[in-house]
Amino acid sequence: MTTPHVFRAGAPANLATLRSLRELPGRWMGKGFNLISRPDKHDEQPFFLQLSATQETIEFAPIGAPVPNRGSAQDDIFFRGVHYTQQIADAATGGALHFETGMWLDVPATTAPAAPETVTRLATIPHGMPCWRRENR
Repeated sequence: MTTPHVFRAGAPANLATLRSLRELPGRWMGKGFNLISRPDKHDEQPFFLQLSATQETIEFAPIGAPVPNRGSAQDDIFFRGVHYTQQIADAATGGALHFETGMWLDVPATTAPAAPETVTRLATIPHGMPCWRRENR
């Protein structure tokens, strides 16, 4: 009889383990400007140019512990990162212009496939546009 592998939750996140993401946790606020060209069915024009002054808030929090990614051709790796909520409102009306949730992950180098350490962003934007981004360091 063999003993099954036993896995348990990792220790709580330490900001230093977030490496390049370590300065993100917290609430960030600012003002901005948004320019968007969107379809204009009502005036029978192809597009309408919308300009908005904005009030923006983004809040980052560490993911509670390293997240295991099980390997088959290599040993397991562990992601560390932050999750976030971003809200952008029209500065004049307070109306919502953008709402997004997601994660920034610090991904260690891998051997199968061979890839350098990366930072990856996963985002969900409610109007149906998921975003996935990967950057080599």
